[in-house]
Amino acid sequence: MATTLDLTGYTSTFSAEFNSGTYLDTSFLETKYWWGGRSLSSNGEQQYFADRSTRVVKNYPAVDPFKVDATATVDRPGTMADGTGVLSITARPSPNKNMADGLPYVSGLITSYDGDGVGFSQQYGYFEICAQVPSGQGLWPAFWLLPADGD
Repeated sequence: MATTLDLTGYTSTFSAEFNSGTYLDTSFLETKYWWGGRSLSSNGEQQYFADRSTRVVKNYPAVDPFKVDATATVDRPGTMADGTGVLSITARPSPNKNMADGLPYVSGLITSYDGDGVGFSQQYGYFEICAQVPSGQGLWPAFWLLPADGD
């Protein structure tokens, strides 16, 4: 039997529902690491985090990792389909590694940190994500809660 959390007293302070448009709203979400990087070679990662502003996506639009379907619905455990829309982030082989920092894959990353030291952050509270994530060798989908100072 599933346990239901009592969220009485909690107030939503940030939400990304993807219920409008066809592309990720980058006015409040960023598509690169907090320092501006698009890969993390120190982790041995093989993907370049791209978006429409990057050369690889401008030249090869089919590898754009982000797609919003504002009319889709998500079945959340214990709820009815809610119609909030769906953000898909897809990793693909890079069509031109020279445009992807020499890396073999193009993928996507989103963060609420905007690189200017502002954006959404909070120290305590209730954090939730509704996601369908892939499994398989070499895949590491993640939902991270990281310090606002980048440490």
